[in-house]
Amino acid sequence: MSGDRMTIPPLRKKQVPCESEMRHRFRRRGEPSHLAIRVLDQDVPRANQPFKLIVDGQQTIEGMTDAEGKLDVPIPGTARKGKLVVGVEPDVLEYDLDLGGLDPVETWKGVQTRLENLGIECDVSGAKDDQTLDAVNEFRQRQGLPPIDDLDEATRTQLQEKHGS
Repeated sequence: MSGDRMTIPPLRKKQVPCESEMRHRFRRRGEPSHLAIRVLDQDVPRANQPFKLIVDGQQTIEGMTDAEGKLDVPIPGTARKGKLVVGVEPDVLEYDLDLGGLDPVETWKGVQTRLENLGIECDVSGAKDDQTLDAVNEFRQRQGLPPIDDLDEATRTQLQEKHGS
């Protein structure tokens, strides 16, 4: 809904130094992965609310948000789609989730995805265009900042802080 905010943290890359011409075994830790979200309604946490998460149309996870409106649940590392339903009738919020990696905030696609996640309409095309700059200025207006003609580092930092990643 307009004004709702959702934060999905990005995947973290890891580099490990090792010797060449040697055999190495790497194991991915953290399987299953976790989905951590804070659910807000008009900037108010949906605290202690029941939720249902349907992952890839197959797996259903139910639980309660915490006192800050957060939920943290294990999901398969291969999960790509989800549907989150929070609350009790008649006050129910529903979100369709795209699960997976988030492009860096230094890229236009990363900026566009974060703006969309924060409830600001923005096509995620990866291209710098007028629609994206309008969305950036809407975000800046919400933060009490003046409009700009191009994206600056201060706006990227503010966007990352508000988004949570």
